[in-house]
Amino acid sequence: MRVVRALWPGLAFIAYPEAVSRLPVSPLWSVLFFSMLLTLGLGTQFTLLETVVSTVIDLAPDQLRKRHTWVLLGCSVFMFCCGLPMCTRGGLYILTLMDNYAGTFSALIVGMTEVLVVAHIYGADRLLDNIRTMIGHYPFHYSWWKWAWKVVSPTIVTALLLFSWIDHKPIQYGDYEFPLWATGVGWLISLTSVAMIPLVAVIKLARMDARLTLKQVRLLYISKA
Repeated sequence: MRVVRALWPGLAFIAYPEAVSRLPVSPLWSVLFFSMLLTLGLGTQFTLLETVVSTVIDLAPDQLRKRHTWVLLGCSVFMFCCGLPMCTRGGLYILTLMDNYAGTFSALIVGMTEVLVVAHIYGADRLLDNIRTMIGHYPFHYSWWKWAWKVVSPTIVTALLLFSWIDHKPIQYGDYEFPLWATGVGWLISLTSVAMIPLVAVIKLARMDARLTLKQVRLLYISKA
């Protein structure tokens, strides 16, 4: 999978277009191919952008909700400027670096944190009770979902994380191997989102009453949820 991820820009923008150009009625297939890429990219972009916009608005909903259009415009312009370097002559190298580090280890670590928080801090039994409240009955089968969240899912995500770590090698694009400083930048990109989890936890705990124990803090947040 690592090799495929490293080659996908070349496959999408070099190999596939060249293959399409050799087909009968190549202009038709070229239009269809790049229309597919365009619609796929737009569909993904709408989801990602609206997630960011909703997060920004939730920081100050009373002030920003009525300015949704301006928040959307600001996020779009900011992301457009961030993407401009990928349109330069070295853009494919930047894209390769981002693609290899932005959505691998960080996504697995965030997923692991979510599973552990839901299953062991909020509680799998409490979540199943919430589902019963919403749909009128427990999902089939109760015990399976409970142990899947508590044991199976954390085990699978941990295995994926370990295998990804063991299989990790310095990234390459073609015959070019990225230097050590570029690898450091990649790890910084990967850990930026993960660092928000302990940082926000520390900030929340610092704002709590110092007399509360961790158990009391947990019960307080569960009652708010």
